[in-house]
Amino acid sequence: MQDNVSGQKPLTILLVESEQHLIDFLRVGLSFEGFLIENVTCGLEGITRAQQIKPDVVLTEVLLPDINGLEVCRRLRTMLATQNIPILVLAEQNATPSRETMVQAGATSYLEKPFTFDDLLTHIEPLLPAHLATPELRWAAQQDLQGQQISGIDIILEQG
Repeated sequence: MQDNVSGQKPLTILLVESEQHLIDFLRVGLSFEGFLIENVTCGLEGITRAQQIKPDVVLTEVLLPDINGLEVCRRLRTMLATQNIPILVLAEQNATPSRETMVQAGATSYLEKPFTFDDLLTHIEPLLPAHLATPELRWAAQQDLQGQQISGIDIILEQG
């Protein structure tokens, strides 16, 4: 997905997840919902990528091959470029740290695996900018932008 003509970027989710089947599931579903998905498979790479792209939301699992998702949260919270990015932690049901531990680490919200796609969207939507929180509002915003672009073209054609 690219910037639209007005320069507004699509909402970006950085997915820090090591399970390929879950990456595939989330990429397809979230892309269908209108999100741009960037994914990495380890925590250190996630931290670096978050600094580079400054996503609208970070989704990280707890169990990662290098550092765990809570450490990802802690480090993102200490950096000026990433300290305010909402973080949703995806945690295995039997390995879930306490809610307090996740919040202290910097998680904005968490969701236990296994989860449904609707559960995921329910947790993501409150983390988004209020004016684009639901698929319907994201779609309406895209339509408004397209209308503005068409109006601009009409003006150029009338002047020509």
